[in-house]
Amino acid sequence: MKVLEINDLGLRVSDENGVLAISPGFACLNGKSLELGETAQRRSRIDPTNSYNDFWHRLSMDPLAHGTDQVRHFADIAYAHLLHLGELTDLDDELILAVPGNFTAEQLAILLGLTAHCPFTVVGIVDSALVAVMPRAERPTIVYVELQLHQVVLTRLRVENNNGESRLNKDSVIQVPGVGAQSFMELMMRIITGLFVQQCRFNPQHNAESEQQLYDALPNWLNQNDRDENSLLLELKSATVVHQVKMPKQNLIEGLQGYYQKILRQISALVSANGSQILLSHDIANLPGFMSLLQQDCAANDSVEIVDNSVLSDSCLAEQDQLRGSEHGVYKVESLALTGTAETEGKSYAGINSAKANTLGVIESLPSHVLIASRALPIGRVEIRNNSGNSRAQTTVQIVNKNIELCITGLPDNLAYIEKQQDAVYLVCDGMGSANNIMINGSRISGNRQLLLGDKLEFVSPNGDLSPVMSLIQVQNG
Repeated sequence: MKVLEINDLGLRVSDENGVLAISPGFACLNGKSLELGETAQRRSRIDPTNSYNDFWHRLSMDPLAHGTDQVRHFADIAYAHLLHLGELTDLDDELILAVPGNFTAEQLAILLGLTAHCPFTVVGIVDSALVAVMPRAERPTIVYVELQLHQVVLTRLRVENNNGESRLNKDSVIQVPGVGAQSFMELMMRIITGLFVQQCRFNPQHNAESEQQLYDALPNWLNQNDRDENSLLLELKSATVVHQVKMPKQNLIEGLQGYYQKILRQISALVSANGSQILLSHDIANLPGFMSLLQQDCAANDSVEIVDNSVLSDSCLAEQDQLRGSEHGVYKVESLALTGTAETEGKSYAGINSAKANTLGVIESLPSHVLIASRALPIGRVEIRNNSGNSRAQTTVQIVNKNIELCITGLPDNLAYIEKQQDAVYLVCDGMGSANNIMINGSRISGNRQLLLGDKLEFVSPNGDLSPVMSLIQVQNG
């Protein structure tokens, strides 16, 4: 069994012995031949008009601007990349695909169509965040932050307990465009080019060869461990001349902070009021100064940890029985059982419950009331109804017999209800016709969902109008 992780920063093939190959999502059309992976990446600055690095990000049947009869659209390049990985790793047996949470249903269908023509057999598909987080899931709310070539993807997951079984469920996904690895590289190249011009009167971006040399050298420069920890020593060769500059690390960090703030704002939108577990992919944690800035920005009750690159594939192999499809086909797994033998660093997953002490000894509180329009309704069972025929257009919410009555055009009369069931509070909407018109904490959800203290609930009409916000709060001694 092998695992293929789809992340255009570097597609990774692994088995029980470790990583077999890593290939970045780059391609370069060189005449009638197509170069892929690292070879193409090393030509991306030399031949930019024939280079592509967004074919996984934009996986589709959209035609290429400079295509050929053999390479017509992004899907053709992705297919060639899959075959390339197959050749590198003798990939001809069973395979589990780990795909990012931002993949649309259409992109997933295209990917499965491509793999159907490959020499390997896909037996399972899983959300990357789910398997990256599973071995470290310790709190009811977990936010996983993953760096890609063209964006950062944040996934919120919940550990929920139903009928004695603890499960890790994917909750919501946020994409932060324009802050991917390529954006960081472009910004760092501009900063470093300015230093070479200022200190050496040499512009490395003056021609394609030296620009490619600058691009290739960046990762090694950033991994320096010089005696002077406050600066980086940068060196480029031009003909017989060696150009050297020193760059204060703080200058680089300050230049990147604008991008970092975009990511931090989205992380803040996903964390729980009671404290969350924030897990970072190894690649984003290695960005200069990002970890320290995140730790300063986090609340005192949040924890920040780094997920090692090997965790995702190891988790897929360990949980392959849960990930395998059936005779009816494969489907994307977005929920995994934690109860049972799953255990890490001495912490058992069995019995995790948001209403009781969790594995870190933190007491998680249940919401006791729903707050809307300055009224707090006690949660036993709160029904949420819709009166779209209400002629009083200025009235958008009423409290009727300790239930909530909204006025939203285009939604059914019975929207949902909030109910306390044993040691948890749930939003129940299945079968009511509104399951796809609900937002929790700004993200659209579908189906029944456990509600946690601090969650914010809204209903959205077909034309995009939002109901007043319903907040899950706790009233003490009330």
